[in-house]
Amino acid sequence: MRSTIASPNPAPATPDASVRAADARVNGCFSRSTSSGATPGPRSAMSITIVARSRRVVTSTGGPPYAMYLQHRGLSKEQYRATLGLSTLTSISLRTMAFLITGTLLDAQVWLYAIAIVPAGLIGLWAANHLFRRISRDGLMRAVSLMLAASGASLIVRALG
Repeated sequence: MRSTIASPNPAPATPDASVRAADARVNGCFSRSTSSGATPGPRSAMSITIVARSRRVVTSTGGPPYAMYLQHRGLSKEQYRATLGLSTLTSISLRTMAFLITGTLLDAQVWLYAIAIVPAGLIGLWAANHLFRRISRDGLMRAVSLMLAASGASLIVRALG
């Protein structure tokens, strides 16, 4: 029995191939779990979470599959926001610790960028908070779907040329 690990010349996996494979796994789990109208079960949740998190590590794009999965969990808009917020906070915290450990945060240029970027982020949080109070759950889910579609379309356009 031949093992691919022991193979002297394994075929290199390109990032594009791994991203396409992850997309296929996510789309397969997502479509199977929601095509009947039922909410995704624990197996789908585990598959989507693993693929989304591994995609985030490889390509920094783990959020869209996770957002799609959460849309169909029947969460209130507050639960949806809190879940995505905690996921983002965890990711940013872990990256910040890694940057601190590797010394990246000791560079003065990084802090100059942060001084420029943080106010824009705070303005975005303020605007999002006001919009969130005024939008219904259905409106929020439509907005998320539109953003996901726009994000996917922009990736396709960039990939094509």
